[in-house]
Formats: sequence, C-alpha cells, structure tokens
Amino acid sequence: MPAAGIPATPTARAGAYRSLTADRRILVLLDNASDTAQVTPLLLGTPGNAALITTRHPSLVPPGATRFEVPVPDQREAVAMLGRFTGDAEIAAAPDLALELVHACGQLPLALRIIGARAAARPGRGLGAQLQRLRAEERRLDELRAGDMSVEATVQVGYRALAPDRARAMRLCALLDAADFPVAVAAVLLDQPEHETEEQLEHLVEAGLLEPHSADRYRFHDLVRAFAARRADREDPVADREAALVRLTMFLHATLLQAMSATERAGSLSIHLFSVPLPGLRFADAEEAHTWLLAEHTLLVSVFARVLARHPRRLDDRRRRAVGDRVERALRRARASAGAGTHHGPGGSDGRTVRRPGAEGADPAHSGLARLHPR
Repeated sequence: MPAAGIPATPTARAGAYRSLTADRRILVLLDNASDTAQVTPLLLGTPGNAALITTRHPSLVPPGATRFEVPVPDQREAVAMLGRFTGDAEIAAAPDLALELVHACGQLPLALRIIGARAAARPGRGLGAQLQRLRAEERRLDELRAGDMSVEATVQVGYRALAPDRARAMRLCALLDAADFPVAVAAVLLDQPEHETEEQLEHLVEAGLLEPHSADRYRFHDLVRAFAARRADREDPVADREAALVRLTMFLHATLLQAMSATERAGSLSIHLFSVPLPGLRFADAEEAHTWLLAEHTLLVSVFARVLARHPRRLDDRRRRAVGDRVERALRRARASAGAGTHHGPGGSDGRTVRRPGAEGADPAHSGLARLHPR
C-alpha cells in the first residue's frame, strides 16, 4: 500500500490490514511485543493464517494462543551457538576460552551473536582478545554491540516502559553483588514495606527484567544487572546509593547479631553492646538462624566489604574490626553446624559453592572478610 493510502486512524488501519490479507495464507511475526493490546489488531482470524509472537512479558498470551517459554541456553548449547557464529574450528582450538566467553555473555543468544559478528569483522583477533574486552564489567555492555545489535538497547526498551518507582527498584536492587536476594533485603534498600516491594519486584518479573528464584527470592540476569547498575550510576545521586547500602548494612548487621544470639548457648552480649538503628530479622531458634546465615553468606560478605571499604567514615576501626569478626565467626559456626565443608543454599543454587575460609580454592567472597579488618 502506498504511504499516501495508509488510513489515519488505528481502527481504519486495522481494517485495511485485514482487507489486504483476507485472501492470503500468512505467518505474521510480531517481535518483542509489550502487551496484548499491541498485538490484537495484527492477529488474523481467517483460517490458514498464524502468528508467532516473541515477548519478554510472561503473561502476554492472547486468546487461543499457545505459550512456549524459551530458556537461556545451557553452557553446551551456548558454546555450540557461539561456534555457529565464529566457526567451530576456533571453538575447538580454545575450548576453555569459549566457555569463559559464553559465561561473560551470560549465555544470552543476542550477546553470542554480537560476539560472532565482531569475530567475523576481525577474524585475526581471536577469542582471547574478545574475552579480554569483556572481562572489564564496566565496559561489558559497550562491547556487546555490533551494527544495529545491542544488548543495552534491547534491555533499554523494557526499562523505558517502567513506572518511575519500578525503575528505581530495579536500579537499587542492582547494587547488590549476590546471585539472588530476598524480598526483605530489597525492602530495606528501597526503604519501604515488604508488600510494596514485592509488588514492584513482580512487575519487574512481568517486564522480563527480573527472574523469580524461589518463593520469596529474585535474581537478575548478569547483563540485565549490569544495565541496571549503569543506570543507577547515571540516574541516582551518589548520596542516595550510599544511603541505601548503609541502610542495608545496618539491617544485616542487626540481623547478624540476632542470629549470633540465637546460635550461642549463653546468648550474645554483642547484641547489647553494639546498638544499631534497625531491628533486623528475629529467629525462633538456632536452626532458623543457621539457615539464614547459610542462605545469605555471599550477601553478608559482599555488602559489608563494599560499604566498609568505600565508606570507612561510617564506622571507626574498632567497630569495623568487630563487624568483621562477627561475620566470620557467625559464618564459621553456621557451616560447622551444617556438618560439611560445602553448602548449596538458596543463595548458591546456581552452582556457587561455599567453602571453609583458608581452604584451597576458597570462595572469593570469603576473601573479602580480610577487607573488613583495618590494618
């Protein structure tokens, strides 16, 4: 249809579209749809026609449609996909580099395709050079673009559609350097009740920007988290980000004291000697406290190490040393009570392993404990 003949109103355009396609057998591809209202006028009701809709929104299922969820490919599939873009010979020559490159791309097909396009444009560069560029997290999104393909631009489409409070929730939750996080932690970061926080997080899940991890836990895809952290750096004042992290530190500190009190037979004097402005979580018994410690070990260490290293003025040396000692002692007690050197809790179900401090190949998170102790 000539541009001059396109009707002015959406209703008239839908009618013209149906007239033009009435006598044809057509497969309509609707990519990256945002809601049912957007696609409904484009769905043909005549026999012999079909539509394939791709979307990040899990609830977008028009009447009569069949829903298929396409997960992120596993490592083997992702390496094979990368091989189709770069050439199988290059993958076979450096399989370990290929695995690491796939991991840096979060096994995301678009990111793998971009790496393939860049490799084709610079055939002499090799997988090692590509990987080196991706290792710098602050530049990773910049590297994952080629021509009109961009991971950042793709995520940006969903981000721009968010209401301001939901966009803020996405940015602040991306400050966490942990595999996943519970609603209670997000509520402290956002400084609001848990029920409001959970509603915002569920909206992010609906937008395809956050993933449910268990009953009350969520996680970002690594590249989505990198995008949200970049938006936080650019949109949120430093003081607001610092306040959110310090608020969370105080909450985790208070909860840690409660856990230590619950797991020590004689109780803990530290809960009375060191006051904190937030109450933290309370535990019914030692088993419940141990479960929390094992689930949040990575979060505890990463948050304390980050805040106390970047904002040392918040606590003097004596308090920094006391916090570090408490974190290490509580985690050791929790691991000892579990009766094993490794543990896969809710925070480690993606394959991360918790190891005893000092053991060979110890979890890098535990090396952060050293940064809690002033020298």
